[in-house]
Amino acid sequence: MNISTSYQLNVDTIESLDDVKVILDKLNLTTYAEGEDWVVLQKYFTTEIQTKGLSLPGGEMLEIPAESVVDVNTTADD
Repeated sequence: MNISTSYQLNVDTIESLDDVKVILDKLNLTTYAEGEDWVVLQKYFTTEIQTKGLSLPGGEMLEIPAESVVDVNTTADD
């Protein structure tokens, strides 16, 4: 049986902007934002993403430009 442990962020322990930067960096966040959301967020995320499962077994990890994965011109109304 696999048991996982979860942790909730205690915002009372954050004392500075540097603390926020460390937290965000270590959370290793990824976004799947589309359209207008991505236009706002893209400057905060890298332009390259690594995707697991798209390479052949034993092959190298693939790096795909974010623009190829997310259409920045698409909106929820499309």
